[in-house]
Amino acid sequence: MYIGTIPGQETRQGSVDQVKSGYTQAVSLTKASSPPTTTSAGYNVHNVRLSRDGSTLKITPAGARDMFFWTPKTAMVSACTTAGEGHGGVASYCGGHTVLGYSHLINHGGPGNMVSLLYRPLSDLTQIKQLLPPEESVPFFGDTHWSWNNADPADSTPVCGAFSGTAMRQGDGTRNPATNPLLVERQPWEREVVCVATSGTPHVWRFAHHHATGACNANARAGSCFNSLAIGNVSQDGKFFLFGSDWDWNLGSETRNPGCPTAGRCRFDAFIVELK
Repeated sequence: MYIGTIPGQETRQGSVDQVKSGYTQAVSLTKASSPPTTTSAGYNVHNVRLSRDGSTLKITPAGARDMFFWTPKTAMVSACTTAGEGHGGVASYCGGHTVLGYSHLINHGGPGNMVSLLYRPLSDLTQIKQLLPPEESVPFFGDTHWSWNNADPADSTPVCGAFSGTAMRQGDGTRNPATNPLLVERQPWEREVVCVATSGTPHVWRFAHHHATGACNANARAGSCFNSLAIGNVSQDGKFFLFGSDWDWNLGSETRNPGCPTAGRCRFDAFIVELK
């Protein structure tokens, strides 16, 4: 893709294919019409994701209680609730953070057993498979973000992500895990980077603690600094996981917001864990 206004002097911004020939802009670029500012649907679109096989679009509305799955070039649209179990029980629930493979969806259905991590084909959203054994209970206050960049066409490779177990907790101003609710780890998987098998015998690999608090400083509330959450991506070969962390407020302050660890905004950095 090239951007510019003077023929022959465009700036190459990016390319999805190797450039095989030069490009000369024939006419000046013009500004297109702005997107609509209102909608008759009753909500705006938060984001849209395309399945890896290109067959399905996952549409997540902003503020609505459902997400929609559309097969392009058809009038086929399926809906799945994100506001608790629907009439179909757990199978009708697509809440929590989701991730797409080639032809399947994985969602974190909530804490406890039976709904903790669900795997379903996009062709029939009601056909779920529970990836975690019923006797396993995930952290109750767990927020998760998943990555499946390593998915294969059969959607049989592990899905990887991080549990952030500090939802709605208030810091006490210390870095002491025994007293600060933001640093407490009450059960396995809490504040950990893990991968979960999507085929064969249920299995969870525990790789590392991510030390991400999600709070701007030790006195703040969890979730006050989005960039300090352990949101990450697995590499396409499935060997590494990249994530963000403030490392329990041990990285110093952001330049314009001093005061870390007890005030201001503590810095966050990117970290990589090798998955072995």
